[in-house]
Amino acid sequence: MTAYQQSRVLFSFLELEIPQVLEKENLTAAEVAEKIKINPLAADRFLNAAVSVGLLLKHKDKFSNSEMSEKFLVEGKEFFLGGQVK
Repeated sequence: MTAYQQSRVLFSFLELEIPQVLEKENLTAAEVAEKIKINPLAADRFLNAAVSVGLLLKHKDKFSNSEMSEKFLVEGKEFFLGGQVK
């Protein structure tokens, strides 16, 4: 994946507010898709791309925030840096 593609994953990750969706619970791609109202197949592909760049973790079929995402990309947290990307 190119640096440009990685940056697009990060920008979209924040725009779709994925860190907030996964802050309190681990969810499947279909559950995330339902919450943010996008196509489940597209959600699965996107969430797996986020795993590949270290934004998410995946255990079986459930996704969760990586430690970095939890600390720096969840809006409202003390060290939130997502505003610098948006």
